[in-house]
Amino acid sequence: MTQLQKMDSRLVSEFENDMKGSQNAIRNAQCHKIFQGRGKKYMKIKQDTKQQLYCMVQKQGMKIKDAALKLGIKYATAKTIIFHQRQKRKAKRECGERMCGYTRRYGQRSSRLKIISIIGSEVVHQQDYNL
Repeated sequence: MTQLQKMDSRLVSEFENDMKGSQNAIRNAQCHKIFQGRGKKYMKIKQDTKQQLYCMVQKQGMKIKDAALKLGIKYATAKTIIFHQRQKRKAKRECGERMCGYTRRYGQRSSRLKIISIIGSEVVHQQDYNL
Protein backbone atom coordinates (compact mmCIF):
# COMPACT_ATOMS: atom_id res chain seq x y z
CA MET A 1 0.00 0.00 0.00
CA THR A 2 2.72 2.42 0.86
CA GLN A 3 4.36 1.83 -2.50
CA LEU A 4 1.08 2.60 -4.26
CA GLN A 5 0.64 5.75 -2.21
CA LYS A 6 4.19 6.85 -3.06
CA MET A 7 3.55 6.24 -6.77
CA ASP A 8 0.26 8.10 -6.59
CA SER A 9 1.85 11.04 -4.81
CA ARG A 10 4.67 11.10 -7.41
CA LEU A 11 2.18 11.06 -10.27
CA VAL A 12 0.14 13.80 -8.63
CA SER A 13 3.24 15.95 -8.04
CA GLU A 14 4.44 15.41 -11.64
CA PHE A 15 1.00 16.32 -12.92
CA GLU A 16 0.95 19.47 -10.76
CA ASN A 17 4.43 20.45 -11.97
CA ASP A 18 3.33 19.96 -15.59
CA MET A 19 0.24 22.09 -14.95
CA LYS A 20 2.32 24.84 -13.36
CA GLY A 21 4.76 24.74 -16.26
CA SER A 22 2.02 24.94 -18.86
CA GLN A 23 0.29 27.75 -16.96
CA ASN A 24 3.56 29.68 -16.84
CA ALA A 25 4.05 29.11 -20.56
CA ILE A 26 0.51 30.32 -21.28
CA ARG A 27 1.01 33.37 -19.05
CA ASN A 28 4.31 34.20 -20.77
CA ALA A 29 2.73 33.84 -24.21
CA GLN A 30 -0.17 36.09 -23.23
CA CYS A 31 2.17 38.74 -21.82
CA HIS A 32 4.21 38.60 -25.01
CA LYS A 33 1.07 39.04 -27.14
CA ILE A 34 -0.09 41.95 -24.99
CA PHE A 35 3.33 43.57 -25.30
CA GLN A 36 3.25 43.11 -29.07
CA GLY A 37 -0.27 44.51 -29.20
CA ARG A 38 0.77 47.67 -27.39
CA GLY A 39 3.68 48.38 -29.69
CA LYS A 40 2.93 50.93 -32.40
CA LYS A 41 3.61 50.07 -35.99
CA TYR A 42 5.10 52.97 -37.92
CA MET A 43 5.25 53.19 -41.65
CA LYS A 44 7.28 55.53 -43.81
CA ILE A 45 5.10 57.54 -46.20
CA LYS A 46 6.72 58.67 -49.44
CA GLN A 47 6.68 62.35 -50.36
CA ASP A 48 4.70 61.47 -53.51
CA THR A 49 1.93 59.93 -51.44
CA LYS A 50 1.89 62.91 -49.07
CA GLN A 51 1.48 65.30 -52.00
CA GLN A 52 -1.30 63.17 -53.50
CA LEU A 53 -3.10 63.12 -50.16
CA TYR A 54 -2.77 66.87 -49.76
CA CYS A 55 -4.07 67.50 -53.31
CA MET A 56 -7.01 65.15 -52.80
CA VAL A 57 -8.02 66.83 -49.56
CA GLN A 58 -7.30 70.49 -50.32
CA LYS A 59 -7.89 70.83 -54.05
CA GLN A 60 -10.42 68.10 -54.82
CA GLY A 61 -12.29 68.48 -51.54
CA MET A 62 -12.23 64.80 -50.54
CA LYS A 63 -12.56 63.82 -46.92
CA ILE A 64 -9.34 62.78 -45.21
CA LYS A 65 -10.75 59.35 -44.43
CA ASP A 66 -11.71 58.65 -48.06
CA ALA A 67 -8.39 59.89 -49.43
CA ALA A 68 -6.48 57.79 -46.88
CA LEU A 69 -8.44 54.69 -47.86
CA LYS A 70 -7.76 55.34 -51.54
CA LEU A 71 -4.02 55.73 -50.95
CA GLY A 72 -3.77 52.86 -48.45
CA ILE A 73 -2.68 54.98 -45.48
CA LYS A 74 -3.97 54.82 -41.93
CA TYR A 75 -6.48 57.55 -41.09
CA ALA A 76 -4.45 58.83 -38.12
CA THR A 77 -1.34 59.12 -40.29
CA ALA A 78 -3.27 60.99 -42.97
CA LYS A 79 -4.68 63.42 -40.39
CA THR A 80 -1.19 64.11 -39.09
CA ILE A 81 0.16 64.74 -42.59
CA ILE A 82 -2.66 67.19 -43.40
CA PHE A 83 -2.25 68.91 -40.03
CA HIS A 84 1.47 69.50 -40.58
CA GLN A 85 0.92 70.72 -44.15
CA ARG A 86 -1.66 73.23 -42.91
CA GLN A 87 0.68 74.41 -40.16
CA LYS A 88 3.45 74.98 -42.72
CA ARG A 89 1.06 76.91 -44.98
CA LYS A 90 -0.11 79.08 -42.10
CA ALA A 91 3.48 79.79 -41.06
CA LYS A 92 4.31 80.92 -44.62
CA ARG A 93 0.98 82.81 -44.89
CA GLU A 94 0.32 81.28 -48.32
CA CYS A 95 -2.96 81.45 -50.17
CA GLY A 96 -4.43 78.63 -52.16
CA GLU A 97 -7.58 77.12 -53.56
CA ARG A 98 -10.17 75.93 -51.06
CA MET A 99 -8.10 77.15 -48.14
CA CYS A 100 -9.49 79.27 -45.36
CA GLY A 101 -7.37 81.71 -43.47
CA TYR A 102 -5.57 84.11 -45.80
CA THR A 103 -6.72 85.82 -49.00
CA ARG A 104 -5.09 88.43 -51.19
CA ARG A 105 -6.78 91.72 -51.84
CA TYR A 106 -7.17 92.68 -55.49
CA GLY A 107 -6.79 96.42 -56.02
CA GLN A 108 -9.53 98.63 -54.59
CA ARG A 109 -12.24 96.01 -54.92
CA SER A 110 -14.37 95.38 -51.89
CA SER A 111 -15.57 91.88 -51.23
CA ARG A 112 -19.16 91.15 -50.35
CA LEU A 113 -19.78 88.36 -47.93
CA LYS A 114 -23.21 86.96 -47.21
CA ILE A 115 -23.77 84.58 -44.30
CA ILE A 116 -27.04 82.68 -44.23
CA SER A 117 -28.06 80.52 -41.27
CA ILE A 118 -30.44 77.73 -42.23
CA ILE A 119 -32.04 75.24 -39.86
CA GLY A 120 -33.87 72.47 -41.66
CA SER A 121 -35.25 74.22 -44.74
CA GLU A 122 -35.98 77.53 -42.99
CA VAL A 123 -33.72 80.59 -43.22
CA VAL A 124 -33.14 81.71 -39.63
CA HIS A 125 -30.74 84.63 -40.11
CA GLN A 126 -29.08 86.40 -43.00
CA GLN A 127 -26.30 89.01 -42.83
CA ASP A 128 -24.38 90.92 -45.53
CA TYR A 129 -20.81 92.16 -45.00
CA ASN A 130 -18.66 94.43 -47.16
CA LEU A 131 -14.95 93.86 -46.71
